[in-house]
Amino acid sequence: MVVAKSTLRRHQKGIGAEVRKIPRSVRIALLQKLDCAFYLQSIGFSVFKWQQAVLNDKGKRKVILAARQSGKSTIVAGKIVHIARFEPGSLCIIGAPTENQAAETMHKVLSFMRADPDYPATRKCSIEEVELENGSRIIVRTAKSDTFRGYSKPRVILLDEASRIEEEAYISGARPMLTDNPDGELIIISTPNGQQGFFYNAFFSTLGNWSKYLVRSPYQPVLGNDGMYTLDEYTKDPKFWRQQQAEQNVHAYFSPRHKDYGFQLEQLSEMGRRQYQQEYCCDFVEAAGQVFTYDEIAGMFRNWSEEEIHAKLPQIDAERLMDELRTVGGVAI
Repeated sequence: MVVAKSTLRRHQKGIGAEVRKIPRSVRIALLQKLDCAFYLQSIGFSVFKWQQAVLNDKGKRKVILAARQSGKSTIVAGKIVHIARFEPGSLCIIGAPTENQAAETMHKVLSFMRADPDYPATRKCSIEEVELENGSRIIVRTAKSDTFRGYSKPRVILLDEASRIEEEAYISGARPMLTDNPDGELIIISTPNGQQGFFYNAFFSTLGNWSKYLVRSPYQPVLGNDGMYTLDEYTKDPKFWRQQQAEQNVHAYFSPRHKDYGFQLEQLSEMGRRQYQQEYCCDFVEAAGQVFTYDEIAGMFRNWSEEEIHAKLPQIDAERLMDELRTVGGVAI
């Protein structure tokens, strides 16, 4: 396998003189096994900084809130393919919300496998399952309560577009597979889908058992002087923003794929503010058709002062209002 010297040098910083005496081919093989990001680079895939952080994170629970087209497939397929090759006999399970998405995920897995000329041969290869000569298995399923269960001690469970997977599949399907399974890794990755469900709860969990990642657009919709929405930089100080997120135990990144201002503005125009905020800004906005915003609902349950009430309400004729309230369906009461 051909590996660029520059790629190898980046991963050899700090290596002692004794280690450098090891033949280059052996060093490459060791790095491929120990460093998932390096492995993917060595077979021809580019890896963003945020992807490298996720791929080499040793935590057993990861929740990744990521914008559309930010590079989630590299995490989904790359992580699974690496484990299956270098941990013989391992079981990797991927869950997707729909049958079509499950099939597309398997296609991505197979494309990563084909890129590695030294990848183990397959005993079985279908749209739902791959079994390798080294005993490893990769299973892709539609994550439904009646189909996503029954597997024992998987090395990794990865739920793609997790915010759109039904709750029962997670609680009664995925979670029980982690029982008595200290090496089992759970990764849930998605765009938002309202302030609901296990994905939302995991991202805002305070238990401290989740490694949290946020990958969003560098832009944010703002209302222009003409009353139309446009885009502005989300922050003038990205370093300070990342520090703020780190205080909330979130590893925050701006997506390298979303730098094109013109295209992002086009997307905003086509999608509208609410949809853009959800798909690219990773905001847990209200579902389409929801009458009240989350802030309005929260406001209903707080104690308003008399001054605040008067400030919020328009000036009205009290007697006329009372007359209207006394009438229901045109019948005086």
